[in-house]
Amino acid sequence: MADDKAIWISTLAEIEDLLRTAPSEMTLKLESPESFAWLGRATAAVSSWDGMQGVRFETSITRLMGGTSYSSNLAFKEIMIALHRARANLVSRTGGARSVALEAGRTFDYFDEIRKAIETARQDVFFIDRYLDADFVAKYLPQINTSAVVRLLTWPESIPKLLPSAQTFAEQSGLKVEIRTTKEIHDRFVIIDRENCYFSGGSFKDGARKSPSIVAEVVDALGPVRDTYEKLWTGAVTVAVDRA
Repeated sequence: MADDKAIWISTLAEIEDLLRTAPSEMTLKLESPESFAWLGRATAAVSSWDGMQGVRFETSITRLMGGTSYSSNLAFKEIMIALHRARANLVSRTGGARSVALEAGRTFDYFDEIRKAIETARQDVFFIDRYLDADFVAKYLPQINTSAVVRLLTWPESIPKLLPSAQTFAEQSGLKVEIRTTKEIHDRFVIIDRENCYFSGGSFKDGARKSPSIVAEVVDALGPVRDTYEKLWTGAVTVAVDRA
């Protein structure tokens, strides 16, 4: 079920981005590399959502590209309706989770999504990510209210770059920062006040710098995700607990 949920969230983010960037009917029929790329992504996303719908989607594309003006127009409408249907179904499956798809290079938009989430924290901000470093500290820790405790769960290999920066920031700001390590984490989450959770498609430190990424809210799976990582936190190796 957890694996299915991750796939649904990823597919929902992709479909929302496809709808946001959808070309016009005439643009698609120009058969440019851009239109082929969009149609290819759309076919893959719909097929990931529902295999049978993916087959029908391909049929609509064939009619769009090779049919009469009338049939092409109908096919274009079928394509857009299929994407909206997939989005509605996936929103239901994910419990209405909010998700944002970000193209490579949209680093500020990625940062802004995380910032808006963590600045609401009043008690606890729990980052889970294998690859945390000094850049991560500089980007995100200044956005967190000092009433909250920041917990960072990462790989042991990240400590040499992460620890000096986190310690210095904690001493200067008064923010309490706890760091623990384990090799048992692979996904990336931030859990806020134990009530809100967001999944990141890439490392928080990179934030869509070189490749596309998503930021997706975890709703109905919040409890299992939180409990899983709280258990890992309890069994992890403590590296530092700092406050100025």
